[in-house]
Amino acid sequence: MKISLQELEEQLREAFADVVLDKDEKAELTLLVESLQEDEVRFLRNKGFMLAREALAKDQTNALTVLKWLEQVMKVLHRPSLLSAVKNSAHFSPGDACRKKIIQLIREASKDIEICVFTIADDSLAAEIVKAHRRGVTVRVITDNDKAHDMGSDIDMLAESGINVRMDRQSSHMHHKFALFDNRVLVNGSFNWTRSASRSNQENIVVTTDEDTVAEFQQQFVALWKQFAD
Repeated sequence: MKISLQELEEQLREAFADVVLDKDEKAELTLLVESLQEDEVRFLRNKGFMLAREALAKDQTNALTVLKWLEQVMKVLHRPSLLSAVKNSAHFSPGDACRKKIIQLIREASKDIEICVFTIADDSLAAEIVKAHRRGVTVRVITDNDKAHDMGSDIDMLAESGINVRMDRQSSHMHHKFALFDNRVLVNGSFNWTRSASRSNQENIVVTTDEDTVAEFQQQFVALWKQFAD
């Protein structure tokens, strides 16, 4: 049974009641964190800082105790990015292999997602991008204007959701199909982010964490982001 954000906050407040995180409370919180999504863990982190600020604003005589409690809670809530376990791999279509891998990487990103693709017209991918944005991941999208307004394109929806989108409005095409996740994982290949790419096209993506390669694509993304500024 999924726990609500209100219930998460109530559990954290109970752990803060005596400003001491005892062994039982620590074990209970650790077990809880293992079952949570990254956005829920982030919610608890924010609430932990909020409780500490509220306590210190009322009374600073026990500041060291409050800060010790906060430190212990942050240690429990610290969870390395799931992307740290990503291995170099290749994926092919037709079929769902490329799409599923991209969705996995979007879900596991905790800081930044930078997408540079010719077109986005797969609703399942677009929905995951929006979810990432709503859980606090910084998302930036570069695409081509000639495809952005095709029937089925999700670009306008992404922009309306508050995601930063920039377009190549030149006569030539921005034809890249790559994405970067937390500045350490690269997806690159022929795969367009469309339904037909999964259903019928012979396509591919390569996933790599090679630092030099990731850095080169990062530089290219930054250069294009500046070039296509409005």
